[in-house]
Amino acid sequence: MKWGNFWGLKIIKKTLKTIKQTLIQLLYPTGIKCIFCDDELPNEQKYSICQTCDGDSLKIDEFCHRCGRLQTNDARFCDTCTDYERNFDMARSAYVYEGGVTKAIHNFKYNSEKHLADNFANILSDLIKREELDFDLVTFVPLHKKRQSERGYNQSELLAKKTSEIFDISCRQLLKKTKHTKKLAKLSFQERKELLKDSFELSAEKHEIKGKRILLLDDVLTTATTIEECSKVLKKAKPESITVLTIASTKQEIILY
Repeated sequence: MKWGNFWGLKIIKKTLKTIKQTLIQLLYPTGIKCIFCDDELPNEQKYSICQTCDGDSLKIDEFCHRCGRLQTNDARFCDTCTDYERNFDMARSAYVYEGGVTKAIHNFKYNSEKHLADNFANILSDLIKREELDFDLVTFVPLHKKRQSERGYNQSELLAKKTSEIFDISCRQLLKKTKHTKKLAKLSFQERKELLKDSFELSAEKHEIKGKRILLLDDVLTTATTIEECSKVLKKAKPESITVLTIASTKQEIILY
């Protein structure tokens, strides 16, 4: 290929990328409405969240030091983490999965509002800095190829890539989902556990994971069954640690049998 053609293609690609970003901003403008409550923002706010939503009780400041759920007493660990051994070392979440947080994550996950990955990645990056989390490699909870084809994207992958870019640390797909399962939203803990059993496999070589501090990202932590299964598979490659990070988590883990 001639150099003139090479640079011409680079300019075309850069122009197309700029046009794409402009169209996204026109269709999904940021900094105009609060991503949680849809109220108009008087001026540009951090994360595009209004002062009311940013100051309410949905932020997690006190938490279980293992699973990261909201903890309202002085105990270091919640009852579940006291009674059961976890496959991950620790998890942290920015918000309680309620109200406007639920709506925003639903839009990100199901309504193709992929631009919210930027907002959520910035939220998680500040959480990482606040908690002084250390990691060598970023990964995410995978979707089965059929589910990803239906949705068109994996919201956790978008979140992981945006977060890794902020810290200039590699993002890799370390896991693959080999079993297509029905949607988990209305299933009990035991039903989820049975359904997800042996549904994930490593998609990377073990030596790429061994001794590494892994940051595993997902959108929401509910019963923790998905995260537990993913962490169980990752542990086979002997990483130094597995830290889980989610945008939100439910207030308490309700185990239904």
